[in-house]
This record gives sequence, structure tokens and C-alpha cells, in this order.
Amino acid sequence: MPSTAITTTRRWSLLAAIFLIAGSAHAADAVRGKQLYNNTPGGTSCANSSCHGTNVSANRNKVQRGANNPSLIQSAINNDTGGMGIYRNNVLTSTDIADIAAYIANPNATGSPTAAVSPTSLNFASTATGSTSATQTVTLSNSGSGPLSISSITVNGSDFLRSGGSCAAGGSVAAGSSCTIGVAFKPQTAGSKTGSLSIAHNATGSPSSVSLSGTATTPAAANPAVSPNTMSFGSVDVGSQSAAQTATVSNSGTAAMQISSLSITNSAFGISGGTCAAGTTLAAGGGSCTVSVRFAPGSTGAASGTLNIAHNASASPLTVALSGSGTTPAAPVAQLSPTSLSYSQTVGSSSAAQTLTLSNSGSAALTISALTISGAAASEYRITTGSSCSAGASVAAGSSCSLGVVFTPNSTGSRNASLAITHNDSAHSPSSASLNGNGTAAPAGQVSVNRLSLSYPAQANGSRSASQTVSVSNSGSAPMQLSSIAINGTNAGDFAIDNALSDCNTTSSMAVGASCTVGLSFAPTVSSGSRSAALSISASNSSATVSLSGTAAPAGQPAVTWNPGSLDFGNVPLGSSASRSLSLSNSGTSTLTLNAPVVSPTAYALSHNCPASLAAGASCSLTVAFTPDRSGSLGGTLTLQSNAATSPDNLALSGAGVAAAGQLGWQPSAGLSYPDTAVGSASASQAATLSNTGSASVVIQQIQLAGANSADFSPDAAGTSCSAGQSLAPGANCTLSFAFVPSSVGARSASLNVVADAGTPPALSLSGNGVGSGNALLSLNPSYITLTSNAPNQPMQPEALVLSNDGGAVLHIAAVTATAGLQALNSSSPSGGTCPPPPFDLNPAQSCTVMVAALADQPVSGSVDVYSDANPAKSSASVKGAPLSNAGAGGCSIGPPDQPGDPIWLLMLLIALAVLAYRRRQPS
Repeated sequence: MPSTAITTTRRWSLLAAIFLIAGSAHAADAVRGKQLYNNTPGGTSCANSSCHGTNVSANRNKVQRGANNPSLIQSAINNDTGGMGIYRNNVLTSTDIADIAAYIANPNATGSPTAAVSPTSLNFASTATGSTSATQTVTLSNSGSGPLSISSITVNGSDFLRSGGSCAAGGSVAAGSSCTIGVAFKPQTAGSKTGSLSIAHNATGSPSSVSLSGTATTPAAANPAVSPNTMSFGSVDVGSQSAAQTATVSNSGTAAMQISSLSITNSAFGISGGTCAAGTTLAAGGGSCTVSVRFAPGSTGAASGTLNIAHNASASPLTVALSGSGTTPAAPVAQLSPTSLSYSQTVGSSSAAQTLTLSNSGSAALTISALTISGAAASEYRITTGSSCSAGASVAAGSSCSLGVVFTPNSTGSRNASLAITHNDSAHSPSSASLNGNGTAAPAGQVSVNRLSLSYPAQANGSRSASQTVSVSNSGSAPMQLSSIAINGTNAGDFAIDNALSDCNTTSSMAVGASCTVGLSFAPTVSSGSRSAALSISASNSSATVSLSGTAAPAGQPAVTWNPGSLDFGNVPLGSSASRSLSLSNSGTSTLTLNAPVVSPTAYALSHNCPASLAAGASCSLTVAFTPDRSGSLGGTLTLQSNAATSPDNLALSGAGVAAAGQLGWQPSAGLSYPDTAVGSASASQAATLSNTGSASVVIQQIQLAGANSADFSPDAAGTSCSAGQSLAPGANCTLSFAFVPSSVGARSASLNVVADAGTPPALSLSGNGVGSGNALLSLNPSYITLTSNAPNQPMQPEALVLSNDGGAVLHIAAVTATAGLQALNSSSPSGGTCPPPPFDLNPAQSCTVMVAALADQPVSGSVDVYSDANPAKSSASVKGAPLSNAGAGGCSIGPPDQPGDPIWLLMLLIALAVLAYRRRQPS
């Protein structure tokens, strides 16, 4: 080949090599590349929404041109294309870049898991039988490149058990991550014990195993004692309480002792403190705790009682004899009635006055020192002029005074406050009433239905069922007119409105509280399968929907349907009986011939009115009685022989015989939760109901508030009917009422403990949050907002502005406004922030966001202004914005350009021309 041709060939080969730099492929780890792409070092992730985004398949800013092309990515970094120069100086190594290129080419790449457990064996310290050891932890780690799926976690050996941990059957452990499994040793008998922990998973070597071992020992014995064993309180005024006297409970034995309950047989004596409580454990060899008792006589004369301290050792309970004498004091006794007022009023209008009466049933004058309305909506309530209860007034013994309260809401929704009357009856001051108001807009009607679904039994194709009815009523505050009554849905043609049973219409108005009826029937258009539709009832501003369902059956077949499908009698005391009723229906399309139904075993008895045959659609009634003849669970069966294809048809019966006993329970069972309340102020009282759901009477022995913040919950005598010494018959109940008076800012909690002679209920939680009473302080973050586009020729993206209350009092936000060209979006907008529409309040340390957006896709400059009751009253955040407008390839591009004007294209062309010019000057 001539030298000139060779030279030319070399030149073009060099030029081709330069251009192929951007397209060279590299085999690498796509799984690792995915991690680097989403968490790129150097300050900005490739997955950032302003760069390439999380979805590489979308090819944002030409990211797909880097697929299996690490040289092109390296060139973009070297040339700072789109700001990618931040990854220079080995921030991303050649291996990193090759892995990222592999991920772009294969974004769905996955790896395989590698499982390991550590340690592989657990040895537990010697543990007494019946006790539980400290938890030991096994770590399951995944050092592979794919997720590790856990299918089961099994502890083998009855003396070992799971005890917490983050691993779970059905869970998954990401590559490079781990989870834990807690195991504890709870031996049942003495001696050496072994077991194993087995973890099944999707990695090689499944299941992973951990051997378990431990030694069980025989527990030692406790030796309990109490000192002193008598307490004399002397004479104490009725309504007052004595100074506390303390007894010490000790354990000089060789085993720990646990106190199970503390109780007193006379309600005039009460436990007022100490370190002993139900569940307290006294260590062996001298462990001790204390019980403090006060005498608070409810009547005059001598009183006596016994403090019982039950425990899990021998000689239980320990006892302390109590004595004292009640004397009559001269004192006022205040009672406020009622303890709550409820209002519903249109915003901006005033309600009629409602009256509270403060009575004095004591033997001395009651002096009022202050009347205070507090709470979030306190400004919307006022005491009427002319009320006889006022600050400085005196209410004689046996007399009363009254005051009127008017409600004027300034916004819709719940508007609550509380009224407190402070006086010289220290046992009941302040007397409080909750003020519960609801602000409404203009009165409106409301569509309501008495049932949300109708279900029809099996019906033959071409036949029509008996009709069922739905009651429609106006539960609103103004008359309304129905606009639509229609059946729609998948199988709407199988259901029809029965005009003979329907009087609802769309031509007349329904008064408040009025109702009408819609009848519906089912006529399947197919011979089998489930059919469904919906009845829709609408008015101008509300609607209701009733779901409809039925089953189509072939013609000529009987079918047995029990309703209900099983009977559970629950716990029935021995010596008594319980009955349950059910129906037997022929839900088929031909006559059902049946033999007499029977029940077994003999603890169950059956009575019925079922004939020898039932026509299609007919039914009969049955009653089963359960009379347990022994304690424990006792199952049974109701059996029917018939000509149905499913014969014999069985119905399961279940019940349990129990000894007659009382059982106390709470309502609400979740406890009492109070609204945020200013420190030093009192919330409205809340009451818990204590009910005896058992089968025998229960005597309440002790009522005690416990916990670190028990002093923050004040008993409300007016709302309390439970007392120590009271007996509750089966089905009876009483109430305990408390107000929340926080002593400091933050979460405050306590527990209400009731001890009874049987069926003691669990502790009831009381919780609330104390808020500061200082000054509110508004802060805006950020104080300067810049709006921009995520990509050229795209709209500017909204940015969040955080409103925070950094002060010690409730902050009232009156308005949030934006200057021309801007808008501040709250939670009422689909893409708005978390702040509600103003006006609204922020508690101390509370914050919310508004989203600041431009109204048009053009440069904007202005501010968002927030008006509040803080100082200053107006706070502002500056806002500027401009959209990105450059067309074609732009920032963050790592691929060759789409247009000749792209700077990467121009740079590569100049390099190629320079190389060609250099080669021409060289000798052939």
C-alpha cells in the first residue's frame, strides 16, 4: 500500500478512535452500579430530579447514551458536561463508572442473597423453673447482592421461646443488611435443656440453625413480713384526711417475692403512696417496699379495716389492722350541674343562653373567688350579665347560684372550651364544666340510610326473590329533596326497585328527621354465580350507597342455608343455661325434604318448628340451649339429613363452662386521652365507666392513680360514682371522672388502678400533653425562596415554606397571603402543603407547610406574608423565580448531542480537526 494511503488510513483510524471513546462498552456489576447511581458520591446523586431522575428508562437528559458506555460517561465528567465535573479527581473511579454504565443498560439487574447467622449457638445462664432468662440475640445477615426472603422462623424445644427482634417470617433482608431474632430461656422443669432455632430462607444452605442450651434450677423460697401490723389514726374530720402512716413489707427469704395486689376492706381507709404496688418484686435477702395509708372518714363514728397485701409466697396475705374515728367538720360542699353544655350554632350568630347551677350542700358558706373560661375557643363563649354566680359572691349553706353561657362561633367545626369556678371548697375547687360547641354553615339536609348492604339467598334463574327494604332519612338541619334513586353496577339488571314497597320520590321535599322507604328484589339473569350491584340515592349536596349482592342458582335444586353459620355460647356459669336462635332456609329452587335435626353432646338441647319439607324460599326456626356439665370448652354439632346435595349439613356449636365469677372492665378500654392543655389550666373532665361483665358481684377494694404524672390528673367528684367498698352486681357499672391539669410542658401520663375482690381490671391509661403559657413565636424557613424548572421549557416547581411555633404559647395564624404572580397553597389544594386553611392554631414546637408556586411560567418576584398574633404581627419570606428556557441538549447530559450546536459535539469536532492537521504536517 502506498505510504500516502497508509498515512491517510492511520489518520482516519485515529479519528474513529476519538469518536468511539464515547461508545466503548464495559462489562461490570449492574447491581453495584444501581447503588452508585442512586447514591452518587460528590454531593449530587445521578438520580436527582434535576439531573437524570430515578427512572433511567425515561432517558432524561440523554442518560441512555451512557448504557454500557463508561468512556462516554468519563468524557462527560472530564468536560464538566451539565455540571458532571463534580465527579472528577477520582470521586468516581473507572470501576464505579463502568458499573453505573452497566446499570443504565440493565436497570432491572438483581443479585442473589448470601445468608449467615451469628452466633451459631446460644448458652443461657442458669434459670429457675417458671422464670424467663434475659433475651439473647441472633443476627441474620445478607452479604449477597440480592434480597434475602425469610419463609419461617422456628424455635424447637418447649423450654425456649422467641423474644422480640426485627426478623419476621415473610419478611426480607436487603443486600448488605441484617435483622435480629431474640431468644429467651423459660424452663418448665429442672435439669439441662437443649433446643434449636431454625431460619428458613431463599439463600443457599437454608435453613440456618442456631443451637440452644441452658440449665434449669429449682427456685428458692421467700419469707415475707410487714411492720407495723397495726395503725391507729385517731379522730379525723369527715371530708378530710389524716396524715399518712407507713408500713414496710420485707422479704428475708432466699427467693424473690412478688406482690400481686394491695387492698383495704373499708373505703374510709385508702392507700396514698409508697413503693409497693401490684407487680412489685422484693429481692431475696432483705428486699423491701412501703405502703402509705390515710384515713378519710365518710361518716362520723369509729371505723376499722384491714390492709391486705397479697403475694406469691406462703402465708398470703400479710395484714395490717386499721382504726380511726370520724368527726363532723363545718365546711362548704360545692357541686356544679350540669358538668357539660353542648351547642350547635350557625357561624356568626349567638345561641340562647344555657344555665349552670352551683349549689352548696355543706354546713358553711361557699365563697366564689373567680370564674374563668379557657381553651382553644374560649373567646367564643361569654357569661351573661345578671348571672347570680360571680367573683366575690357568697353562697349560703343549702343555697345555690346560677350563671348563663352564650356561644357565638366564629368558624365551622368543633369549638370547645371549659368553664372553671374557683371557690373555698378545697375538695372540689375549681368546679368545672366543659363547653362543647359546633359551628355550622348555612343549614343543609343530609341523606342517611339505615343499612349499607342487602344480601339475597340463592335464587333460581328467571325467578324473583322476596323484597327487602332500605329506610332513607334526612339527618341534616334543613329540608332536602332527593335528586336521584337508581340501581347501577356490574349486574344492575338483576336487581329491581319494588314500587309497591317504595314511597321515596324525587318530586317532594323531606323535612328534617323525615324518612321514606325503598324496596328491592333480586331476579338473576344467569343460572349460577355471584351477582352484585348498588343502590345510589342522591340529594343536592349529599348521597348514600347501599351494596346489593345475591347468588344465582340452577332451577330444580334444594339448598340448605343456616343463619348464622355457627353458634358460640361463650362462657356460661356452671348450673345455668344460655340459648341461641337460628334459622334454616331452603335457598334452592325445589322442595327440601328433611329429617328431624339433632344435636350432640347432651350438654346441648334443641327445639324447633321445622316441618318435614320446606318449599323453595321457605324457612323455619330453631333454638339451641347450652347447659354445661363441667368446666372448660365443650364443642357440639347440629346435624341435618335432607335431600340436598350437601347432606348431611352440620352446624358447629361451641361454648365453655366456667365457675360463677365477677369480672370488671373499662369503657373506653383504650383509656382517656385529653386535648392539649396549657400548663396550670384544667381541661374538661372525662369519665371512664367501670362495668361488671361477670356472673357474680364484685367488691371494689381500692381506687388509685399511679405513675410519674399522676398529680396532673385531678378527680372530678361530680362525675364520679365509683367508691372503695362499693359492690357491683353482674351487669352493673359506675364511673370515675378526671380533669387534666398539666404541671409542665410535654407528654403527661398516669394509670388508674382498681383493686377488687375478684375480676380486677387492667390498669386504665390517662394521657395528655401540656403546652406552654408564654409567648408565641413564628419562624419561617427558608426566608428566601427560589423557584425554578426541573428541566428546560418545563413549568417552575413549587417549593415548601415551613411555618413553626418556636414559642411557649399557642400561635394563632390569621392569614397567609402572596403577592401578585404567586400563590401559597394549603391542605385544601391537591398539591398543597400540610397547613389547614387560615385561621388556624399551632401549638408550641408544632409546624406545618405551605407550597409556594408561580401563577404563570414567567419570571416572578414577590413575597409570602404570614399574619399572626406573634410579635411582629406580619412575617415574610422573599420569593424569586425564573423558568429554564434553553432548548436542546443541556445540563447533566452525558451522551452525544442532538443538535450541531451542542458544545460536546463542537469540542469533539475541533479535536478531530486538530489531529488531522497535525498528521498532515508529518512526513509520509
